[in-house]
Amino acid sequence: MELSLNAKKREVIGKKVSELRKNNLIPGVLYGKGLENRNISVGYLVFSRIFKDAGENTLIDLKIDDKDTFKVLVQEVKKDPLTSRFSHVDFRQIDMTKKIRVEVPIKFIGEAPAIKELGGTLVKSFDKIKIECLPQNLIHGMEIDISVLKTFDDAIKIGNIVVPEGVEILDDKLGTVATVEAPISEEELKALDQKPEEKVETIEKVEKEKSADAEDENKKEKV
Repeated sequence: MELSLNAKKREVIGKKVSELRKNNLIPGVLYGKGLENRNISVGYLVFSRIFKDAGENTLIDLKIDDKDTFKVLVQEVKKDPLTSRFSHVDFRQIDMTKKIRVEVPIKFIGEAPAIKELGGTLVKSFDKIKIECLPQNLIHGMEIDISVLKTFDDAIKIGNIVVPEGVEILDDKLGTVATVEAPISEEELKALDQKPEEKVETIEKVEKEKSADAEDENKKEKV
């Protein structure tokens, strides 16, 4: 996936950046090893579309003032707590010769027989996987087929995930990504229904005992 984004150098800093936001611009900064920090701004709508596709793990060609172009990742985005609109974005320049570590999202695909046929519930332990690779081998996300979950004893482990050549998964290979939990039996449902009643009965019994003790104390005081 190749994405490009135009940016402009900005002189406005501090509280004055609110004027940029009013004009549908997002203030940001570009930084990287050996690179002097650059204050920039990007168009709100264009960035929103790109960020929706790229997230924080896809390379972007960031072009400043139609001159210099940098390979970057979106390092951090900030949002207004009231409007949820983007309020600031950090771009990190990437050295294409060195490996990077990022977290990529997981998307579960397929149908698990243990769900469809046995009525179980999918239990997901991970929603992201940490990987290491050269920037040119970076993947946007990872699809995991859950059709291998045929029984409640089956599990998808980190070590079962197949990744493209040049990509290494850093998470523990023995970690469980997904399983299917068996449905609750009628006996278990009945047990759950009975517990609240037992608690109510216990509470009522305790309250009666407290009332009786209080009456006894009152009688003693009168005597």
